Amino acid sequence: MQYTKLSKLNLELFIAKRILSNTKGNFSRPIVKIAIISIALGLATMIVSVAIVTGFQSEIRDKVIGFGSHIQISNYDSNVGLEPTPISKNQEFYPSITNIDGIRHIQVFAYKFGIIKTDEQFEGVLLKGVGSDFDWDFFKKNMVEGDVFTVSDTAKTNEIIISKYLASRLKFKTGDKLIMNFIVDNDQRARAFKIAGIYFREEKKCLKRLLHHLHLK
Repeated sequence: MQYTKLSKLNLELFIAKRILSNTKGNFSRPIVKIAIISIALGLATMIVSVAIVTGFQSEIRDKVIGFGSHIQISNYDSNVGLEPTPISKNQEFYPSITNIDGIRHIQVFAYKFGIIKTDEQFEGVLLKGVGSDFDWDFFKKNMVEGDVFTVSDTAKTNEIIISKYLASRLKFKTGDKLIMNFIVDNDQRARAFKIAGIYFREEKKCLKRLLHHLHLK
């Protein structure tokens, strides 16, 4: 007695071959081709869209972290403004916390609201003060004019860098001097700064914050 071994029938392949067969009068063949092309184009469009959005999100994340940080340590109080109560940098974890795996750098900072006034207009800004431990790598990559300045813990500097948005709005350029007014203990105080450089920041929401950097004193 002779036996014939039958291979398992691939139902999906069988149906596909029947639909795409060259049988005369097979009206479904062009319809299927159009459907396949449409699906392929749709998938390609989605892949490109996801890639663009993912890349954009990554770029925005890197810029936000570059202008700020992954983690900020601040005083715990009910003040939810952008000018929190300062804390001392003399902490048990500073600067030894950099020895922990995953922590690349730690630096001190301070925020202060101010108003820049020119002969034609004025602009409210949020000043960011930094110390000698500040990491300038990100700003060096985004400078369009001038350069970053050297910060020392033993000498005060009046140099400052500003965003391209602010420079264009108030018609400033590298080397110009500006007067910034602050409110300290309910008194108005003015301080002169020299623009050492101008950096580029493209996100509109971030531009509105106008973070500017100077020596932390």
